[in-house]
Amino acid sequence: ILVNQAMIATAFGNDQSSVIVSWLPFFHDMGLIGNILQPLYLGACSYFFSPEIFMKRPWRWLEAISQYKGTVSGAPNFAYQMVVDRTPEDKLKTLDLSRWQLAYCGSEPIQASTLINFVERLATTGFKEQAMYPCYGLSEATLLVTGPQAGTLTKNDFDHYPVSCGQPKHGGEIKIDQNEILIRGGHVAKGYWQRPILSREKFHHYLRSGDYGYIDNHCLYVTGRQDDQISIRGINYFCHEIETSIKLNHKQLTSLPTMVFANEQNFSLIVLQELNQRTRDKINLAELEDTFRQCIIEAHGLSVESIHFLPPKSISKTTSGKIQRQRSKQAFLKALSHE
Repeated sequence: ILVNQAMIATAFGNDQSSVIVSWLPFFHDMGLIGNILQPLYLGACSYFFSPEIFMKRPWRWLEAISQYKGTVSGAPNFAYQMVVDRTPEDKLKTLDLSRWQLAYCGSEPIQASTLINFVERLATTGFKEQAMYPCYGLSEATLLVTGPQAGTLTKNDFDHYPVSCGQPKHGGEIKIDQNEILIRGGHVAKGYWQRPILSREKFHHYLRSGDYGYIDNHCLYVTGRQDDQISIRGINYFCHEIETSIKLNHKQLTSLPTMVFANEQNFSLIVLQELNQRTRDKINLAELEDTFRQCIIEAHGLSVESIHFLPPKSISKTTSGKIQRQRSKQAFLKALSHE
C-alpha cells in the first residue's frame, strides 16, 4: 500500500498542498486507496460527498471542485460521460475549474470520445485539456499501475482507440505475454485471501492481470479483458466495444447497464439492457430495438438474435461497478428457461 501511495503521488504530482475532491464509494479501490489513503499519506486535504448525489445530479461533482478549489479528482469513464450528457448550460457558467490540475480516468474501458467531449463541454469553465489523465490499474496491484506524465496530454492524444495509459511509475514493471498484461513491483499483492491455488496461478513471478493490451513507445494500451471476449465465426470481439457502440448511439442509456453475450450455436448476439421507469416512459421500445440492431450490424457486422429490456439491478456487478458477465448470463438464461 505504501509503495502504491508513493507511485500515485509521483504520477499525479500530488503533495501536501493538493486538494482532493471525490464522490467515489469507499468500498471501491479507487475511492479507498486513491481518495482516502492518499491524502492521509500526503497530509493533504480531501472533500467527499455521496455517490447518490452525483448519480442524481452529475454537475454537483463540478460544483464541489469549483467551491473547494479542488486540484485532483477523477472517476471511471461513465462519470465523465454523464457530466457531458446531463450538465445544464447555466450550471457551467457558474463554475471555476481552473485549479483542477489532474482529472484521472480509469477502472473501466476509457473512451477517447468521452475525454474529448468532456474537455470541449467544459471549455468555458477554465478546465484545461492537459488535466485529463487516462490511467490503468487494478485491485491486485493495490491501485495504480501506469499513467502518463501529468500535464502533458492534449485532445490530439485522445483522438484514437485505444487511449494510451502511460508508463509504470516508481519502480513498477509491465510486460506483455500472449497479449496479456503482466505486472511486477512492490505494489503487487502477495495473493488472494485464503485462495492459495488461484494465488499461485495469478501471482507467480508476475501478476497476470487478465487484461489484454500492448506496449508502443513505452506506453501501455489496454484493449480489453480476457473474460470480456467472445468468438463468433472464428473472429474475436470484446463485449465492451459492442456495448460502447450502443451507448454512443443512445445517450439516454449512458448510466444504465448494457450487456451483450454470444449465442455460439447460431453465431449471433443477445443484448441485455436495463431500463428504469423514467426511461421506459420516454422511449419507444420497438424503435429502440431496431436502432440497437442497426447500430451493431453497422459498427461490428454482427446480427442480433434477441434484445431484452430488463428492470434495474438485473445485471450483476462487482463492488467496483464492473459487470459480472458469467453470473449475469447464467441468471438470465435460468430465468428465461422458467418463463
